[in-house]
Amino acid sequence: MALTNKQRVFVEEYLRCWNGAEAARRAGYKRPRLSAHENLTKPYIAETIQGRIQEKAMSADEVLVHLADIARFDAGLLMGRAGIINWDDAKEHGHTRFVKKLDWSPGGGLKVECYDRLEALELLGKHQAMWVERHQVESDGILRIEYVNDWRKDLPTDTS
Repeated sequence: MALTNKQRVFVEEYLRCWNGAEAARRAGYKRPRLSAHENLTKPYIAETIQGRIQEKAMSADEVLVHLADIARFDAGLLMGRAGIINWDDAKEHGHTRFVKKLDWSPGGGLKVECYDRLEALELLGKHQAMWVERHQVESDGILRIEYVNDWRKDLPTDTS
């Protein structure tokens, strides 16, 4: 079933604020709370919302690629020949997505903060299970140990 213009606006606003009553109010419904409930329980509107969420969602592979890009990014790629940031060039080459924050310093210069390479590497390392985090465990004195990968089975047995 096709959405009405008001329902289409409701969906757009809902995806912006995640609040049904607020989305209904912004879409122009006279009774926002009731209209929000009605809209969100209509299967074709719920399917439209789910479809839009799926369109925008990143796959796990896409997240890993982006983290790898952050880990490999060289902030020098933002600079032009004279050491001045060339925003047009940076945007054209997709480098502005690595900029986390822009701020004007007291001296009048622009301060550029890029996403943290080490944090990206840490997240990638955790995903690859490159290291094990250790946790302190307190017990009441009873401790049961279960070997998942028992290294002892690979030891030679005494045949004497």
